Amino acid sequence: MLNLPDYEESSIIYSGHRTLVYQGLQQSNKSSVIIKVLRNPNPTFNELVRFRNQYSATRCIEVQCKVKKFEGS
Repeated sequence: MLNLPDYEESSIIYSGHRTLVYQGLQQSNKSSVIIKVLRNPNPTFNELVRFRNQYSATRCIEVQCKVKKFEGS
């Protein structure tokens, strides 16, 4: 369960070994958001670097699309 001001989580769309990805709603403007968080509350330096690099690679992407939940085998 996330506890982020102004955000409401609706469902987990990915659950991996290191990260969780939630679909949610930003309450102030009612826009749909994707929130990715580290599972480990005390991540290692390497986990933080990897997470920062993933953020840096995607922060400038503006996408207008619908997220579909993937049901992998």
